[in-house]
Amino acid sequence: MGSNVDAQMRTGRTRLLHGEIFWNEYAAWLKECGYELRPRLRPGWIPSWTVTKKEPYECEDSSFGTRNYAFMDAKDASTGHVVAMKRINQQNYPNELAIATFLTSEEKSSDRRNHCVPILRILPVPNEEGPIIIFRTISEGVQFFREILEFIHHNRVAHYDGGFTNHMMDATSMYGPDSFHPDQMDLKYDFSSRARHRSRTERPPKYYFIDFGLSFLYKPDELPATTKRRPKHDPFAVDIYYLGNAFRAFLRRLRGMKGFEFMEPLIAAMAESDLAKRIKIDEAVEKSLSAMTLRSRVVYNTDFTIFRPFKAIGLIARGIPAIPTPLSQ
Repeated sequence: MGSNVDAQMRTGRTRLLHGEIFWNEYAAWLKECGYELRPRLRPGWIPSWTVTKKEPYECEDSSFGTRNYAFMDAKDASTGHVVAMKRINQQNYPNELAIATFLTSEEKSSDRRNHCVPILRILPVPNEEGPIIIFRTISEGVQFFREILEFIHHNRVAHYDGGFTNHMMDATSMYGPDSFHPDQMDLKYDFSSRARHRSRTERPPKYYFIDFGLSFLYKPDELPATTKRRPKHDPFAVDIYYLGNAFRAFLRRLRGMKGFEFMEPLIAAMAESDLAKRIKIDEAVEKSLSAMTLRSRVVYNTDFTIFRPFKAIGLIARGIPAIPTPLSQ
């Protein structure tokens, strides 16, 4: 599939994909609401490579990516910031908006454990029943790993869909105002040049849980710890299992890298098939990890091992914490 997408990028897609048509139809309305889509999705779009001497791959509007088109990005006209939008079908997912707004209310947003993606605005789509659009900001893993489920479980919410694709990183602090392109992350949002960024340790990003379409908000008397009879299943233990497997899949994708081995025992405990042996969320924190281990960088197999401690020493000398905390917290 990847080679097919690359070939289409080289030749340039001159027609909108099926998933892009919805956004094209509502681009003018979204602009009235203060949000401007990419040139490709605006009314009257003419492929820029057809009127310039540039190759299609050099042009931002030839990029269509492989995204789920329930999601889209736009620029907030009032701030210039890039925001993410999600189209929600309330007929298919009647609880998603209620749970998302519950977990991101003003009261709960002050909890530093809250890693639920913030909602900036909710827009009912005109002339359609069911879909609405919610806006979210776009943009070192142990902090996220430690807190991601603790907050929503404390608020009686089981996510039920904590796979790898339902986590998002806000990298604004790493990239600065020029941001990066969602489909071509090594380039700036407007394709003008390469996107430069700082490391996660120096400019800590924030990680978010997204997509509450399958989530469920339990009443206090429905929680496993308060039911008189043993529940048929523990929904929170299910979340732990999903998250453990999500991180396991993530580590498998890090081919040629070292430095994450310390997470393997914890992941194994989270993905334990025996419910009685599976670790609880409040136990899923960094255990017996020295500050030196947490500061050490990811090492590629081609790196000389002797250089690894010096990276940590440099961070200690500069006063950067072992587990970086996003500046917004």
